[in-house]
Amino acid sequence: MGKAHRIREDAARTDRLVRRYKQDQSRAALVAILDETIAEQRARRLGDIGKLLAAATDPWLLKRAAVLDDTTTRTTGRPCLYPNWALLLFGQAIDIYGSALYTDINLGDHNVWALVVNAVRDVHGDEVAAKLPATGPTVNHWNHFQRKSKQRGWVQKLRVAHRRAATEQAIAMGMFEPGNAFQVAKPTREVCITLDGKVSTSPSKYEPGTEYVNKTTGEIRVRRADDNTDLWPEAGSPVIPEGSSAEEIAKYRGDKTHRYEWGVKGTYAWARLVQSGTRICLDVETMTPSEHDEGRAIVDIVNSLADLLPGLQTVVVDGILRHKHIDPLMRRGLMVVNKPAQGPKKSRSTVKVGDRYEKSHHVGTYEKTGKHGTCRHRFYGIGGAVYEATANDQGTEVQTLLKQRTIRRPGAKNEFNWYRSIDIDCARCGGVTGHSVPLVAQDDDGFLRSEYLRQMAITDGTFAQTYGFRPDAESGNNGIEQAWYLKRMPAYGHHNQSLRMLLHAAQINAEAWHIHAGRLAHHDLLPDPEPTKQVAA
Repeated sequence: MGKAHRIREDAARTDRLVRRYKQDQSRAALVAILDETIAEQRARRLGDIGKLLAAATDPWLLKRAAVLDDTTTRTTGRPCLYPNWALLLFGQAIDIYGSALYTDINLGDHNVWALVVNAVRDVHGDEVAAKLPATGPTVNHWNHFQRKSKQRGWVQKLRVAHRRAATEQAIAMGMFEPGNAFQVAKPTREVCITLDGKVSTSPSKYEPGTEYVNKTTGEIRVRRADDNTDLWPEAGSPVIPEGSSAEEIAKYRGDKTHRYEWGVKGTYAWARLVQSGTRICLDVETMTPSEHDEGRAIVDIVNSLADLLPGLQTVVVDGILRHKHIDPLMRRGLMVVNKPAQGPKKSRSTVKVGDRYEKSHHVGTYEKTGKHGTCRHRFYGIGGAVYEATANDQGTEVQTLLKQRTIRRPGAKNEFNWYRSIDIDCARCGGVTGHSVPLVAQDDDGFLRSEYLRQMAITDGTFAQTYGFRPDAESGNNGIEQAWYLKRMPAYGHHNQSLRMLLHAAQINAEAWHIHAGRLAHHDLLPDPEPTKQVAA
């Protein structure tokens, strides 16, 4: 009887949540409804054909292709056999089959291409499907499309279109709802973006100008190299100065405390729901060897996304961001969650907190006069939190963590101010409750404030959970090379690599939308179709 009663209660609860979700699109109700077992999550995974059809039926595929303006002036050569969106589809399919050659083979199969055409007809209409030839594009079509894209400057247009499409998709999936209250104490996953840089394996391991001898003919030839490949430092490693000799580069790389990777650098922004298979890539920037400031790329991406996502609240990133990056984002009203850079172990201004050595700096003094005289409480920023310098029984100075919380307040000129509200317990002067320590840089600061104080310190109870969203970016970056033959970037040059990564992001988003829509359809949560318009006889 008990088990039957629980089954009825669960069914009634689900019915109530479904009604509630359909009435007000409640995120809490949707999360509760879509709670799935591991077996159900695995059943939603897509095979190669499923991924290809997900790309073909992506509602934003034609919108992204629409920004690639075709000139009306007739050019030399034959007319284009395929529309631009079909070439974008081919580029996305490279991530499915690993290389352009295998994509050519699969899309050249009449049976596979027939499935694509039928899917396009169902979603995009008969007129769009009727323009497609009997088989899919080939490698030659793809190479011509890349050259034309470079001549007409399409990559930047495509990036803007991708960013717009990705943000529309995120909102349609229920992320970044603008009406949500700002979650200062405990950010939720659907209002966060995670960002990280990734060095993809170069298509060539040789530097430009590397020569070799053809053993058959004795001819001296030059190895094919990628001019957009560089030796990129990981976080905390110094940038190798331009023009360094081979001995100097070897010295940098020989330092065990530093790590460098040879490849193509990109910066990516990720977002997802709590359900599996819903990770999407919001923006991509493929960097050049002349630009080593990953923090600058992250700030540019965040600012661009914040203009399109009014519900964006929290940015989760690794320790690459410094004061010059964090302060502008705070003024914009965003919450940046990352770990401060560690301090040197043997420095007098370094304090050990847990297993980390944190930099320490005096950030303010609170004075209060009572019947026993004037008390001076000196505050220090350590690991992002506010500590007070006190003395123990032996007269040795110790740092005491104060009770504190973060406050966000609107300021002038559409900017925001952030504070750490602290409580001081003092038997001599009575202490104080709610004393505010600014987190945004002040005009009279003689130090970089956000290097020592953070909106969410590593000692906060919710830091581990919020910073735990960062593996979303790590997992997304891991999937980049897994999609390619020999795990190498299948493109040479900054333009082709930028195009490659934009289409990789578009493919990820198409698969996420397909899985999300299938999950909603399974639970009968898709919106009702619009009624057929009546035409007067």
